[in-house]
Amino acid sequence: MKMLIVDDESPVRRTVRKLIHWRELGIETILEADNGTEAMKLIQTERPQIVIMDIMMPVTTGLDLMKWMDTHAPACKKIIISGYSDFEYARTTVKYGGIDYLLKPIDRLQLQAAAEKAIRSAEETSHRQTMQLEAHPASQEVKRLVQEKLLSKLLSDAEKDFFNTVWGPLMQEFPQFVGIKNVRVGVLDLKLSAASDTFHVPVDTDSFLNLFADACNAVLHDSDNGIAFRSVSRREEVILLLWNSTVASSSLVKQISARMEPQYSMRMNVGISEEHSFPSTLQKAYTQAQIALRCRNLLDTATSIHEFRECDVLPLVTTLGFGNFGEEIRFALLSGSAVQIRNVIQTWFASLSTLDSITAEQFDMWRDEYRILRTRWMETADPSVSNEGQLMHPELGLPLDGKGEFSFHIWQKELLNDLLRLSQYLKAPHSKSRNVIHEIVRYLKLHYTQDISLQELSDMFHLNRDYISRKFKQEFHETIIDYVIRLRMEKAKVLLMNPHLKIVQVAEMVGYEDEKYFSRVFKKCMGQSPNHYRLHTLPEPPKSGED
Repeated sequence: MKMLIVDDESPVRRTVRKLIHWRELGIETILEADNGTEAMKLIQTERPQIVIMDIMMPVTTGLDLMKWMDTHAPACKKIIISGYSDFEYARTTVKYGGIDYLLKPIDRLQLQAAAEKAIRSAEETSHRQTMQLEAHPASQEVKRLVQEKLLSKLLSDAEKDFFNTVWGPLMQEFPQFVGIKNVRVGVLDLKLSAASDTFHVPVDTDSFLNLFADACNAVLHDSDNGIAFRSVSRREEVILLLWNSTVASSSLVKQISARMEPQYSMRMNVGISEEHSFPSTLQKAYTQAQIALRCRNLLDTATSIHEFRECDVLPLVTTLGFGNFGEEIRFALLSGSAVQIRNVIQTWFASLSTLDSITAEQFDMWRDEYRILRTRWMETADPSVSNEGQLMHPELGLPLDGKGEFSFHIWQKELLNDLLRLSQYLKAPHSKSRNVIHEIVRYLKLHYTQDISLQELSDMFHLNRDYISRKFKQEFHETIIDYVIRLRMEKAKVLLMNPHLKIVQVAEMVGYEDEKYFSRVFKKCMGQSPNHYRLHTLPEPPKSGED
């Protein structure tokens, strides 16, 4: 497995390399780039499974790189490291599927956890792709996959030599492309068209999308006006290339919808681009169709064909105002009162009912905002909640009913149920009993360089000394003294990676005035002296691209 580290600061890249044992995690090759543009080239040529990137970089920023990867390397797993605790950066990370958002200076344990999660996700993606290929052994399905890959590259590949490498095979597969000068692109995204658990499809989603693409092709073949296929990078999308009668493209899409909607009792929402030159500006047409679909008015149940408008690309200046109710919701959760939670949510939804329009883009912004606020609420109440799995990650997909129409009722019900579950968890005895102990841990992490006595903790948190000692041992399986020593040693290991710091300086920085005493403690914990650890942990850094 390959990993790419992207940061304009060489010491940061070196720290990421050396902070944990990558080879033990299955990372065989570590690549480096000092800006987003160089990273894009490496991603295209080396195809790493994991990218660890900074946010603020020259030439091309980490934000731009994430957006680019969303189209060109969607399977690649992203871990963000940043010196900025910024809500917008965190929201963008969530939006583009980032595994984690880590703040500098990088904590070894946090990086280890994020890396393990990214590796598991990459392995699952690889396994899923292999299973998909094995599930379609017939030659016709192989041919479909080959065609989909060629057509998808037509939409996403911006390299100058594209026509030398792809255009020939593409023309062999699709001789009908000869002579076509202008096209419009249509996009159907199943996630934006129907609730997968309610529409009447007697097969799995993957098979349904193949059936839908075939139905589209049946209509288009009759008039020789286009072709339909599934996107390789976005498997939930069916894409339409419409030519000849581009002015009547909306009529063709209506014919397709008329054939499919009665059969499956669902609403087909399709975004359509403006007319563009083929194939030179096909990418722009594809982007326009996606924008038209995501910026459609979800409250408009009469329209299912959504044509691109220039105003769709204007920056979104209004959110759904959920953040204005954040504190009220938090206090309602802390109260444990279902009535208070229900009242606050009803008030927010009452404000939504006055809106003339809600888009899928706005809904996604709300979902990202909610997940971030929800995580903050839970971590504030109980830092150990990261182990609670499903409780941390509600689905909260676009609230569509069985007809594919936007439903305030479904949205309010799903949000309320999730908040009630959250409230029950936060007021449970196990949460309360752990909360104070984790507040003590948080205090120790901030003041580990100080000599803190058990009596001081007792006075500070208004708890009996023996109770603190007993509960801490039950929760973390070590004493407070051992915990602080371990914390100091972990920090010391990071500081020892800086060859310019003397041992006495490292000792002082982690809370030891006596260098010799620090060395004895370090050797007892790590099995070697600080000097020996430094000599054997910091070899000459390898060149970029070498393992």
